[in-house]
Formats: sequence, C-alpha cells, structure tokens
Amino acid sequence: FIPIKIAIILDNMLNNSKKAFANNILINFIQKKNQLKIIFSDDWQWIKSDFNKIFEFWFTTTHWSGIGLNTVKKYMEEDFKWSIEVYSWKETYLKWAAFILTFNK
Repeated sequence: FIPIKIAIILDNMLNNSKKAFANNILINFIQKKNQLKIIFSDDWQWIKSDFNKIFEFWFTTTHWSGIGLNTVKKYMEEDFKWSIEVYSWKETYLKWAAFILTFNK
C-alpha cells in the first residue's frame, strides 16, 4: 500500500472530469464489509469507444496527455490488485460516464 499512488488515482479521476468541462461531477462512496467502492461520474461525455481503449497509453478525448487513466488502471489492477470498471449511458438530455474503483482490504 503506497499512499501517494492512492492520491494520484483520486486526483486523476477528479481532474479528468474537470479537464473535460463536465457540468456535474458526482462522487459516491459505498462501503461493504472489507470493500470500498468509489464511483466517479460526470455528464461530460458518453463514451462511444471501446471501454478498454480509454485505458491505453496516449489515448485521450480531451487533447491532454492521455496517460492518466492508463496510470490509474495500472496502479489499481497491477500494483494493488484492485479493480476499475467503466460504464456509460445516455439519458434524455444528458450523457453520463462513470468509473467504479473497488478497493479490497
């Protein structure tokens, strides 16, 4: 467990929404026994591409570096053996994307 990597993960998730000029950013926390889920969702963009593609190095939809989500996925899955999932859906007037980070004790 390396605290600075947790800070980098959380900072990247929040900054992705800010860089994309999201109007609404929601952060939810769900705790169940030995597990914590943090759900980052925003209304900036409905993700049309393959969900795995957004985690590729250099992939970007905002003209920034394209290394943030790649780093988050690496830290979550390789360094800590936790998980990250992504979902996207359209509502009547909004397009949403959500990232679910699952931390196991």
